[in-house]
Amino acid sequence: MAADYKINKIYVCSPYHSEYNYKISENVEFARKACRFVCSHGKEYMPIAPHLLFPQFMNDDDIEERGTAINYGLHLITLCDEIWVFGDTFSTGMATEVAFAHLLINKKIRFYKEDSDAEGGFFEIKP
Repeated sequence: MAADYKINKIYVCSPYHSEYNYKISENVEFARKACRFVCSHGKEYMPIAPHLLFPQFMNDDDIEERGTAINYGLHLITLCDEIWVFGDTFSTGMATEVAFAHLLINKKIRFYKEDSDAEGGFFEIKP
């Protein structure tokens, strides 16, 4: 049964790829936290985090598969209402996603920084 309210699809942009395997597990946990933060805004906010999905069946260390996954993510951005960017640093993939969202399709972009004292663990950075 479909919801009787509009669901805002929020593309979660946060780091994933790392040359250090231990960092990937930290980045996955960070992305999960970001998704929980999106959900904390109410049932009408749905996180879309392809970097939590595609590595389950695609090899991020294979340049061709990584490129395909990034292209899938860019397509998902076109289907989302907004892109929310989480973290202090931009990975190459994140920079590609933000540039695509801003320059090519003019999506609303919001930026969040981690803060353990803030409600939900993040606060919005207003440009």
